[in-house]
Amino acid sequence: MGFKDLLVQDAKNVFLNREEFADMHSINGKPMPVLVDDNEILERDKSKLMNVTITGIYKERKLIYVATDNLGAKPAPDDLLNFDGAWYKVNDCTDEAGILCIEMEANRS
Repeated sequence: MGFKDLLVQDAKNVFLNREEFADMHSINGKPMPVLVDDNEILERDKSKLMNVTITGIYKERKLIYVATDNLGAKPAPDDLLNFDGAWYKVNDCTDEAGILCIEMEANRS
């Protein structure tokens, strides 16, 4: 087993371990361990908060981590994902050593 294989194995067994960090969520109707990172999405939004206009409609943003092989194909920007029964548009998706980091958003009121 090579170093990259060990990284992928550790990512699943530690980072996406349901007893450590991840929780079970549903993506496109398929249950899987997912880590939702609300803190990182807030950090990414800090620079944008100064220019917010209150209109009654807002964007709900989520940043999630999921095993690449659990989700299947890597979603492209503007793809729609059903996360726990709610639809989100994918803004960005990167594959980080067997873990997909997906930034997504939805309009809410």
